[in-house]
Amino acid sequence: MSALPKLPDVTVIGTLLSGILGRKVVVAKAPPLDLGPKVAKVFGVYREAATGRICLCVVDLVFAANAAGAMLVFPPYAVATAIRAGKLDNDLMETIREILNICSRCFHDEARVVLAEVCSDLNSVPADVLQMMKAPLLRFDVSADITGYAAGRLTLMLGKPVQG
Repeated sequence: MSALPKLPDVTVIGTLLSGILGRKVVVAKAPPLDLGPKVAKVFGVYREAATGRICLCVVDLVFAANAAGAMLVFPPYAVATAIRAGKLDNDLMETIREILNICSRCFHDEARVVLAEVCSDLNSVPADVLQMMKAPLLRFDVSADITGYAAGRLTLMLGKPVQG
């Protein structure tokens, strides 16, 4: 582990997402994503067994639907239907779960985390994760523009080790 904790930069995130989706993804630094209940989001919760560290990848509905749709090669109009409905169907949800599983690599410089759960709304996020969200050790917000689809938002959060 490095002396000063860090999260990947936009180039690393863009390369990872491009590899997952099989198309170019342009990632740029963005203002903080509102993590409250106003905007639909999907929460990827990662845990490290050795230290109890919690990490989080939050994606807005627009990114979740477009990334999953791109991976499944759904036409953009089908993705837009999910966004208008305000939720992902089973196929899109299962696919964003797979994408979030691979995104655990975003934390591997700092922690050996595994995807523990995916929550489709703030009310289903565990209490310890909600607590970490109030004061993460690190937070990095980006926009991700998927070629052929719409741009969405991601937030990476690295929690403090609980033990170890």
